[in-house]
Amino acid sequence: MDNAHTYWYFAAWFCIPPFLILVAGEYASYFSSGSSINAISSLLRAVNYTVTALAEPTLSLQASITLKEICDANRVILAPHLNSFSDLHRNVELLGPEEKSKVLESISSVISAMPPEVGIEPVKAVVQPLLETLSQALGGQMVRTLSMS
Repeated sequence: MDNAHTYWYFAAWFCIPPFLILVAGEYASYFSSGSSINAISSLLRAVNYTVTALAEPTLSLQASITLKEICDANRVILAPHLNSFSDLHRNVELLGPEEKSKVLESISSVISAMPPEVGIEPVKAVVQPLLETLSQALGGQMVRTLSMS
């Protein structure tokens, strides 16, 4: 590859992903405007692309913000696909604090669209690690209190 092609290759690599993440966030409500299989498929692809970008340090903050926008705007459509968020939830500890917060808000947004009887277990799965962290910070008092109730 000559220098001109190398420049454009790297320019595209560093410019296109952030642009696509921004566009996905801006068009978050577009996905909920149609209920066709294509719209749902496009939504799931946008979520997958955004989740994949969380692993890239230069993209992770914007990706977490975009994920929250997408989940907030499409929570009802995403609720039946909540299981696909399980890997994301397991790896949330690998993210920075801001990104982690946005990702947990995203997952919580999807859970909120579920019927209460179905949403209890996912809520426990999201809240339990937070309670354990808080308990460790308080020296174990929180877990003992919650275990008794």
